[in-house]
This record gives sequence, C-alpha cells and structure tokens, in this order.
Amino acid sequence: MSLPTNKDIVPPARPAVPKHVEETVKLTGTFVNNIAVGITLSGGVVPLIGLALGSLPAGTSLYLIVGVSAVCIFAGTVLHFLARHYVRQELSR
Repeated sequence: MSLPTNKDIVPPARPAVPKHVEETVKLTGTFVNNIAVGITLSGGVVPLIGLALGSLPAGTSLYLIVGVSAVCIFAGTVLHFLARHYVRQELSR
C-alpha cells in the first residue's frame, strides 16, 4: 500500500494572452523603463560626474547635488520595478 502523491495532479491551464495584448503590455513596460533610465542618468548620474570632473558652477552645494542624485536614482529604481510589476501582472491574467 502506498500513499497518494501529487504527481498526477495537473494545474488548470490559463487562457493564452492574445499577441496584440502581450505586445502592448511589453511596449508599455519598455516605455516606463526607458523613462526610469532617463531619470536615473540625467538626474542621478550626470550631476555626480559633473561634480567629479569639477564642471559644476562655483558655489553649488554638495548636499544639493548628492540629494538630487539620490532622489533621481531612487525614482528611477521605483519606476523600473513598477514597470516589471505591471508587465508580470498583466501577462499573468
């Protein structure tokens, strides 16, 4: 006598997502991710490079540069993960 196993249990199949819906979802995720990259680079990385090269105007506050860079890097990261979440959620319906 043996105990029952789960090997014969098959999960129910999800209905397939239509191709045009899948492409629209992926394009939307890519668009939001590209905005995230732009915010991260323009507001987060470029000021830090300008600070390192000494090309910023005299009297620019170090705390302001680091603060703005941190906020932009954080905002870009949040947008990136929101785009990932959106794509996963829409394609798993």
